[in-house]
Amino acid sequence: MLVSLNDMADRAPRVLSNGEVIDIGGKRIRYIDTPHVPHGWDAGVIFEETSRTLFCGDLFTHLGNGPALTESDIVGPALAAEDIFYDTSLGPSIAPTVRRLADLAPRALALMHGSSFVGDTVGALHDLASAYDGRLRAAMAGRRPDINDPRSSPTAPRRGRCSGTSSRRGSRGRHPDRSTRSGLRRERARAPGRAGWASPACP
Repeated sequence: MLVSLNDMADRAPRVLSNGEVIDIGGKRIRYIDTPHVPHGWDAGVIFEETSRTLFCGDLFTHLGNGPALTESDIVGPALAAEDIFYDTSLGPSIAPTVRRLADLAPRALALMHGSSFVGDTVGALHDLASAYDGRLRAAMAGRRPDINDPRSSPTAPRRGRCSGTSSRRGSRGRHPDRSTRSGLRRERARAPGRAGWASPACP
């Protein structure tokens, strides 16, 4: 069964413009377009200006049952999770987009998946941008990455998509072979017209 936002709203919803600010009574939320960062074409984040909290969506996704708030490293765990899920759209826009978010100088990074971060937020955003920049360069150069050191070296680049498939994901961003990924033997293969790795098992 499909459920539309219209079915749940008291009044017709509207699309926010990039940079638009809404005052919700003591809080001011700014919508920021981040297309394909980290994945979906319709991706975006919200910056709450009063508390300077950046709601990061799927950026910095990491695993484990951590505390609600942390000052510990979140970049390394995020890259480790990326090597499992391959959810990031590895392209030329990701590093510049993440660096622009760092320019907001947030006090906190509120994550959708994992512990929210109240440490050096600007440094974390720049570190994440640099890591993805390194992964993109490695993919374009056709280098096999070092999976044992996700912080100092780019690890497994994002797999390319099957030839002839759409560049857009489904509504929940699922990859068609997600359910069988753990048992899938991936071969290093250049995807046509893309910097990435392709899976021979793509449908």
